[in-house]
Amino acid sequence: ALVSMLEQLDTLVDNTILESNIPFTVIHGDFCASNILFDPKTRIVKLLDPRGSFGKQSIYGDPRYDLAKLMHSFCGNYDFITSDRFRLLWDQHSIEYTIWDSNYHQVVRSLFQSKLSQTYPEYLEATETIQALLFTSMIPLHADHFNRQLAMLATGIQLLAKQLVKREILHNKYIGVDV
Repeated sequence: ALVSMLEQLDTLVDNTILESNIPFTVIHGDFCASNILFDPKTRIVKLLDPRGSFGKQSIYGDPRYDLAKLMHSFCGNYDFITSDRFRLLWDQHSIEYTIWDSNYHQVVRSLFQSKLSQTYPEYLEATETIQALLFTSMIPLHADHFNRQLAMLATGIQLLAKQLVKREILHNKYIGVDV
C-alpha cells in the first residue's frame, strides 16, 4: 500500500503544487502556531522566528508554504504531537494513534478550514498536499522522540492518502489507510 502511494507522489505533487504558476511573495517561512504571540490587552500579534529561506537566503517564497505551516498546526495537530498530547500503539505492520485535543481546538480547526477555503480556495489542494509533505519531512528533526516520529509519519501518510484518493490518483481500497 505504501509503495503504491509513493509511486504516485510525483503525480500528486505535479497536479496540486506544480501545476499552477504561483508568484513568490514575502513569507515568514516557519509560520506555525508556536511562532505566533497575541497580547489580548493591546490586541497586537507578534510573529517569531521569520526565516523565509528557499534555497538562497531570501524572504520570498511560495505563499502556500506559510498557509501549510498554519494548517499543520491548526488542522494537522502538529503542536499536539510535539507536546506529546497523543497515545500511540504500533507494531511492524501498523501505527495507531489518538490525539488528545479538545472541543475548543476542534472549533479552531473548523474556523481555520472555513476561512482558508473562503479566502484562498485556489490554494486549498496545494496547501493540503504541502501540509502532508511537511509531516513526512519533519520526521528526522525529531530523532530524539521516536513516538513523535511515528505520529508524524502516520499523519503524513494519512494526509497523503487523503489527497491521493481525493484527486482520484489512487482508490481507497488499494492504499489500506483510513482517510
